[in-house]
Amino acid sequence: MTAPTKPGIEAIRKAKSIKKLEVKDPNRFLASKAYGVSTADTTVIALAKEHGATLVLIDDKRLRRLAKETGLPVVGSGGILLKAKEEGLITEVKSALDLLTKHGARIGEPLYRRILTLAGEETENKSD
Repeated sequence: MTAPTKPGIEAIRKAKSIKKLEVKDPNRFLASKAYGVSTADTTVIALAKEHGATLVLIDDKRLRRLAKETGLPVVGSGGILLKAKEEGLITEVKSALDLLTKHGARIGEPLYRRILTLAGEETENKSD
């Protein structure tokens, strides 16, 4: 019996545009432990810096702060959803946000409302 997987994981595994990268200098951000982020998380920062990323998708607050302090521009899931709506790729943000939270994404009520307001989809609270 195989372990259950998260939604979309198979699509990610099969995506031809995703490639595996190695960190050239894995010790580069060891000092970032002071931020309370994991080695895996600091690897994201190291790879982004080494490969000249123009934007990094990060939702974790501590990791976002570290990325910004190292000069990386960051965007979260909410920002991606807002851009997708702006570009006409999705018609609403709320259902996507709700799906994210259903599958374990932690989006606080103030941020949830702020994203919906920016999307023009204001609501009273998450349960609406």
